[in-house]
Amino acid sequence: MPTLLLVNPVAGHGRGARLLNAARDACARHWREVRVAVTTAPGEGIDLARQAGADGCDRILALGGDGTVHEAANGILALPSERRPALGVIPSGTGNDYAKLSGTYRAGVDEAVRRLAHARVVRLDAGRAWGEYFINSIGIGFDAEVARRVGGYRRLRGAPAYLLAAFATFRAFDAPTLEVEGDGISFREPTLLLEVGIGNIVGGGFRLTPNARPDDGLFDVCAIRRLGLFGFLGKLPLAMLGWHGGLSGVRMFRATRLVVQGAAGQPIVAQFDGELRTGTGPVTIDIVPAALPVLLTA
Repeated sequence: MPTLLLVNPVAGHGRGARLLNAARDACARHWREVRVAVTTAPGEGIDLARQAGADGCDRILALGGDGTVHEAANGILALPSERRPALGVIPSGTGNDYAKLSGTYRAGVDEAVRRLAHARVVRLDAGRAWGEYFINSIGIGFDAEVARRVGGYRRLRGAPAYLLAAFATFRAFDAPTLEVEGDGISFREPTLLLEVGIGNIVGGGFRLTPNARPDDGLFDVCAIRRLGLFGFLGKLPLAMLGWHGGLSGVRMFRATRLVVQGAAGQPIVAQFDGELRTGTGPVTIDIVPAALPVLLTA
């Protein structure tokens, strides 16, 4: 059955376009029929992936960053469970967090495709909120604003880009008061960030939910109260290492559902796998266990 190579040409500030021919040739060496679809606008990858699955594609390989992977996953998850093709990642974006999870991070095009050709298909969890799926994380508050800022950095990728964006964002960020309920947990407090993780790495290298497993049917949640400058500077390097869980002002817990709203009707700004979304609360965040077939090479 056909393979779809879904390409975001602007991923990684044009790196997706530069790698297209190499990726197509590499795919052709492993699969008999390869179709190429190039996105031209945000959101188009959802429709392209959904149609490819409906047409009988066995696998969809996303050449791009986490936004491209997010769109491909939403297209796949719009199909009935038994019709969903497997998702593979050829990383060419800024953070490439899902490539870390699935085992193609830092692999060149030829190596990434070779790994995907020999990968096993594993069904991993997804989450859903505001009618949209996410497959790595939702972040509400600070990291959503970091995701907004990092897209403007043209010369940096990975953790350095997110670190610079984090420092720049902190200077102007006003932590919202969030009301959070889920699986026996309830709190209301000024919140720097609320991270709801399926995977264990976000933002190019931050281990905010270091013990998260993408196949356990649970969200790992990290909530950090509003911090002053010195608290922020002290916790930031520990959050990159995943050593922040026991610090004051940090809540770590697991849940299958969360309900989040801003106090006094404040809007909620969130990132879905790095893609920005804004809405009014309350927002209900549900786990969808074993929903997404993924080509897992790790």
